[in-house]
Amino acid sequence: MRFTGERVVPKDMDDSVIHVLQEHLARYNFALAYCVDKKVLDAACGVGYGSWLLAQVAREVTGYEKDRETVSYARAHYGANSRQVDLNSIYPIHQQYWDVVVSFETIEHLLRYKVFVDFAQSACQTFIFSLPFRSASPFHVDNSDEHFHEMVAYIQSQFSRLEWFYQQGMNLYNQADPAWAYYYLVGVAHAH
Repeated sequence: MRFTGERVVPKDMDDSVIHVLQEHLARYNFALAYCVDKKVLDAACGVGYGSWLLAQVAREVTGYEKDRETVSYARAHYGANSRQVDLNSIYPIHQQYWDVVVSFETIEHLLRYKVFVDFAQSACQTFIFSLPFRSASPFHVDNSDEHFHEMVAYIQSQFSRLEWFYQQGMNLYNQADPAWAYYYLVGVAHAH
């Protein structure tokens, strides 16, 4: 499995892109505190390194990933309990309940992101996610500021309580610095 920019592959990242892995690991490390002794879904788990990390504290971790080869890689390299699932069409098909749904760098990739957000709202107590702001990628559905704000507004409409954090590099802050050219918005949404 090769790092293409769409999925982080720790064993295939050189010094020029290692910061991408470090940023992803910072988000997973942030999520650990919410996952202690919980039943966790790692939605869009990629190659499984995040699911493996969450499994160090969680009672149970399952990963959903759309690509069959990536699911096989996750199972082989990280012992991940991964399943092939397309998050664009997950709701209302998968009606299992999770304590926590973790999904980093996912929503902006989904044509039908509202379907996935609706799933998360109905399927868990806590939804931890991230969205890039002004981080252009050919793998994103739409890189515009308008689309970012539309996604944030929809998520806010679906959850009763939200906590927002702003990630720059490996650090998370309570507010964004206006000088930042881009950042990751990390949300902790509580459904009930």
